[in-house]
Amino acid sequence: MFEVTREKLEKAIEEEKESAKKYEKKLVRFIICFGALGAIELIFLFALPPATGFLALIAVVVFDFILLVMFIAFFTWQETGIFSPWLVINSINSTEFSKKLKTLDDVSKIQLLEEKAKTAKGILRTNAIASLVPLYTRRDEAEKMKALTEYMMSTNPKSKYGKNLRTDIMLSYYDYTDDVENYIKVFEENLQEFTDMWENGKINYKAAAMGRQIVYLVHTNEYKEAFRLHNLMLEFLDKFATVMPSMDAEQINRSREMNCLDYAMYYCKLGEKEKAAESFRVALERFENTDIPFLKKHLEKVRRMLDEAGIDYT
Repeated sequence: MFEVTREKLEKAIEEEKESAKKYEKKLVRFIICFGALGAIELIFLFALPPATGFLALIAVVVFDFILLVMFIAFFTWQETGIFSPWLVINSINSTEFSKKLKTLDDVSKIQLLEEKAKTAKGILRTNAIASLVPLYTRRDEAEKMKALTEYMMSTNPKSKYGKNLRTDIMLSYYDYTDDVENYIKVFEENLQEFTDMWENGKINYKAAAMGRQIVYLVHTNEYKEAFRLHNLMLEFLDKFATVMPSMDAEQINRSREMNCLDYAMYYCKLGEKEKAAESFRVALERFENTDIPFLKKHLEKVRRMLDEAGIDYT
């Protein structure tokens, strides 16, 4: 099992910030060099006779476009571990797509992402599939979640990103269905993968590995350690957001808002009945009338847990 500490997380945040600064410096140097190359190309084009100048201009434009795409893809690969010129070419459309998603409700998001997953290719399709998982869980779309998991299990991705996603979707499904045995099995079979993510990955991979280990510890009844890591994760949410553009304020607020339910479960398992009852009362105030299927399901799961433990939360 890999060791997660506050010191390692602090170091990872600082390394991520330093990496971002280096990336910016590289990008500035590239822009300067690209501008110098453009100036040389213009001098060359003006020196050519008009008959050949037009064809040369087309060749230069094509060459510069390919060069620009490849260099940006290379810089992106250094930062994310994903090399995809196609993703660079579609970056504007992807940005607009992401902006549109943020304006939609969960049902509309699912419809749009499902269409994207059908029509897109490569990394764009993979990203759409990855985005569907938390939405299926939140909307309690059991059949869709099952079908997506079965599809991913039938694939044999070549890229590290694809392999990580395949494993993560399997774990998401087993956690969603409370299939403790298979969650533990898949996590342990891929422990080296998660250890590598924690030890060598970017901050988003570290956070993902940490999250999966927390769930594993809960499923193996190691509640004290799971609770420690859970609190550490909550403590670092704001710091993660400073170096992870994909993490927005809505995600952070949602995580903290659900904390009362998680605490009720932890305190119950740790034998602190009064704290469990107090946390669950807060959860009831917040979520008893919720229309979010996942929250309804989770609320009832924790309620049963407290009832079985004989904890009075009224």
